[in-house]
Amino acid sequence: MVNIQAILFCSPAGPTEPLSMTMLDSLSTHTKLSFIHHIATNKIGQVANRNTTLALSPAMMETYSRLLVYVELESLGIKTLISSETLSWTWCRGILEKLQTNTPHNWATHTLRCFPSSLQQFFEQNATQMENRTGLKELVDESYRSWSGLTTDQDKVAYFTGKGVSPHFLW
Repeated sequence: MVNIQAILFCSPAGPTEPLSMTMLDSLSTHTKLSFIHHIATNKIGQVANRNTTLALSPAMMETYSRLLVYVELESLGIKTLISSETLSWTWCRGILEKLQTNTPHNWATHTLRCFPSSLQQFFEQNATQMENRTGLKELVDESYRSWSGLTTDQDKVAYFTGKGVSPHFLW
């Protein structure tokens, strides 16, 4: 049994390096989900609820992101799909482009190096633009003004669930 506390929280400031891809590969899906649950409820939840003055460790957040990707990949069966010779790269590329369009993201270079070469090339060629801080701040401020001006719970739910609405928040 993997001791989550010992691995992720071995120092007061949290881990200084993310868990290696080799270690994450060796974990069961149950253990990966336990890690995700523990980080989300015990660390991210504390910061979100302002029960602590400590910042989250960048290494812990990188591990958390890696775990989320693992679970997503396993649930979609991408590992099997990518290794399958009968599956066309065009089909995979179409799925990846759709994912990148709907959930644009970039990978850290040390994480990207662990991907198969075809995925490395795809993400290098399809890197998303990072929003500048000023533009992002304006979007967050505008979203907050819109949201804070709503008076009823029904209006607030409608705001967050409406089609084409893309609220911006900083965590």
